[in-house]
Amino acid sequence: MQTIHMVLDVRGALNWPKKRLLHMFLNDAGKPATADEAREVLLDHLQQNHRFLPIGKPCDGFTYEKGFRDQEVTRPSTGRLGGDGFEQ
Repeated sequence: MQTIHMVLDVRGALNWPKKRLLHMFLNDAGKPATADEAREVLLDHLQQNHRFLPIGKPCDGFTYEKGFRDQEVTRPSTGRLGGDGFEQ
């Protein structure tokens, strides 16, 4: 079984439109956060020098500054197949 680890680039997410930030986190009341609340969460992480946030449970090699250390990183799929059926 292959495990896939994913992270969120905090600076990148701050450039997203409000519609994409909506419900990204839960607020203090346990309800889905507004886009403005989500932006505040991301800014708080930046103030703590957190460049990356784990999506799901972080693995042992995760750091907020570097994401996943010492792990093989593969290129994301393009989703395009050539005439031979293999990815281009």
